Amino acid sequence: MRDVEYRFPVVSMLATVPVSVYHDMEMKLKKEIVFDITEKGLIIFLLYGFIL
Repeated sequence: MRDVEYRFPVVSMLATVPVSVYHDMEMKLKKEIVFDITEKGLIIFLLYGFIL
């Protein structure tokens, strides 16, 4: 699984939420999310997955 990239708008120089909160969310998502391969996704992977 790839790392999550956070993009913050340039609205304020001060963060209102600590970065550790985003890190905790990322770790929970990586640990708890399970992906099922669909038939369409399998076909796309077989056709293009080896090329990328």
